[in-house]
Amino acid sequence: MFKAETKILIVDDMSTMRLALREQLKRIGFNNFIECQNGDQAFNVLDEQIKKKDPVQLVLTDWCMPLMSGVELVKKMRETIHLKSLPVLLVTAERTNDNKKEALDMGANGFLAKPFTADDLKSVLTEIYTSRKKSA
Repeated sequence: MFKAETKILIVDDMSTMRLALREQLKRIGFNNFIECQNGDQAFNVLDEQIKKKDPVQLVLTDWCMPLMSGVELVKKMRETIHLKSLPVLLVTAERTNDNKKEALDMGANGFLAKPFTADDLKSVLTEIYTSRKKSA
């Protein structure tokens, strides 16, 4: 599993959802967060963190946001050499298999439909971590 000090970027246009994600992450042991309101802001933060040599290690992003959606963020990250392999969990109210397939096809490492529990979140993060270790 990811370490407690893993730097996690939470991206959601709703402050209440960012708070809920942060609280769920705290419940499962994480303690290092950065928050952004949209994909455009998140991409800039990711780039800035790389330049500071203090990179984000995991991204949790909502699907539907203004300026740049979560799927657009994932696509842009996968096209950027220094962000290409950064793990991303797409969190969304969209529950269809088509949405899940689209997210994974764009390069997301995991997909989690709202609402979810801390156990659901932990399970998906464990899957992402395990699959990354196997492919390393």
